[in-house]
Amino acid sequence: MLALSAAARQQQRVRLSYRSAENEATARDIDTYGLAYRGGAWYAVGYCHLRCDLRSFRLDRVLGVEALPISFGRPKGFDVLAYLQTSIAQLPRAYAVEVLLKTDLATACRAVFAEMGTPAETPRGVLLKIQADELEWVARELSRLPFGFRILKPAALRRALAAHCVHLRAMAEH
Repeated sequence: MLALSAAARQQQRVRLSYRSAENEATARDIDTYGLAYRGGAWYAVGYCHLRCDLRSFRLDRVLGVEALPISFGRPKGFDVLAYLQTSIAQLPRAYAVEVLLKTDLATACRAVFAEMGTPAETPRGVLLKIQADELEWVARELSRLPFGFRILKPAALRRALAAHCVHLRAMAEH
């Protein structure tokens, strides 16, 4: 953590020995833009020269850090936490969910936390795309929204939401 924090502050490239979630070990040259804590883990965010794109790296998967004699310029105004929130929300999961929120984008952004999904304004409302491992979790999160919505996919989410409603009704009756 200290080496990556120093590299970000000094805008010095590092070589990262990293083990992916799939247990693949790689060496990557990274321009670290900053560190952020999200969802119980610390992450380094920056430009990965191996993948030629922005990436986030969980620090508990970092095997080693070596400072390189190369400096870089951080993009002006880059928001490490905002990037991390968006990248976590877009990680592929078991279910790709699409829900049409019957509200405007500003209201949707206030009600939907960033890691839940990616909202986009459309002529019919706000399209919320969610990647989730459990449809029951999505059903619980949708049930707390202060506006209407329509489930576009998957159909199994409708059943999960109906089951959640039965559960809530039972709780209200006791």
